Amino acid sequence: MAQEFKAPESLIFGGNTNLSEDYRRWQQKFDYYLLASGKSEKDGKVKVAVFLPHIGDKGMDIFNNFTWVNEEDQHDIS
Repeated sequence: MAQEFKAPESLIFGGNTNLSEDYRRWQQKFDYYLLASGKSEKDGKVKVAVFLPHIGDKGMDIFNNFTWVNEEDQHDIS
């Protein structure tokens, strides 16, 4: 039976915190989650599909408003 790993809680936007530092820390947790769960070996579309629900509603709104020069970039987790 495969072991399941808990993804980090959604990133919190706003408040009295440093968003840049909060995101850096959240991204580190998310990267470890991808590695531990075996999802780091998946293709970009899968990683983005895992990432978006965990970034929270505000993060997904930001993503949905990006303008892509190259449409394939939307499937690149970096």
